[in-house]
Amino acid sequence: MSKIIAVLVLSFFSGALYAQQDGDLWDMSMSVAEGNDPLMPMMSNKICAPKEKNAGEKMLKPDGAQNCKTDLKTSGNKTRYKTICVNDGETTTMEGVQELLGTDHFKSDGTITIEGRKGKQVMRQAMTMKKLGACKVDANPAAGMMAEMKQMCGELADSMHTPSFLGKDAPCKDQKPLLCAKVKASAEASRDPAKYRTPGLQWDEATKACGVDFAAVTREACQRAIDTKNWSFITSHCPAETKDIAARQCAGRSYTAMMQSEYAQVCRSQSPDIAREEAARDKAEAAGSAPSETAPKKKEKNLLDKGKDMLKSLF
Repeated sequence: MSKIIAVLVLSFFSGALYAQQDGDLWDMSMSVAEGNDPLMPMMSNKICAPKEKNAGEKMLKPDGAQNCKTDLKTSGNKTRYKTICVNDGETTTMEGVQELLGTDHFKSDGTITIEGRKGKQVMRQAMTMKKLGACKVDANPAAGMMAEMKQMCGELADSMHTPSFLGKDAPCKDQKPLLCAKVKASAEASRDPAKYRTPGLQWDEATKACGVDFAAVTREACQRAIDTKNWSFITSHCPAETKDIAARQCAGRSYTAMMQSEYAQVCRSQSPDIAREEAARDKAEAAGSAPSETAPKKKEKNLLDKGKDMLKSLF
């Protein structure tokens, strides 16, 4: 995350260092999300940037804008953009939509993809920018912005945004204990199936970094779910336990017996054939004829045919 944040922040400045000069004060609100994760709460900052005639367009390119190709398509007050930059074996792609809300006031929503030797990183970002007035630009505005972001580490810890704390370039790496305290509290709560945190890529990384054995937490949650007969939780989060219960309670039983037992949900999750039979049964019930089993239905049909043949022989 930290590298993409740097792309967003630095793209608003035309160089690394400035002598103090007149600038524009902007109110900048930004939210980011890794991959398909939901956006984090908006983080707001005041930024003093050098005066720019087209400040909104400047946000559509990474800092430096070397070896870049930009495609802009404007319709009304919206501009769809795509910028691809290749530098030092790394490709940065920024694409999305920017909307003009008023004079020196705009918002954007898009994605940033960085691909290089270390793999691929994708981040979604939503941002609003509004000019507030005049200011004096600091010698190193980007460093000032990153310093302000570090003040938000507590908020980032509350949302357990792992990339902000892990890695040598993470803005909150020196406040990792804040993250671990939240991770350990969440893991402890997860022993209760009702408060269980479904593992994801960031969560797995966070528990490992904070020394939490979440597999043991999951085993305890599964046992509590068994004790309370929470079959929905078991079939969703406890594959070993689901398989064991199905072997003891579902194997060898008739379809009707399984569906009438308390283990019906477990049986369905372990047998595609059972699920198909249940779907056929539901369809038959909806049509107004609901035989309890396939075999009796076949026998009834054979008896009916025999009755018809008997009538034909009489007449």
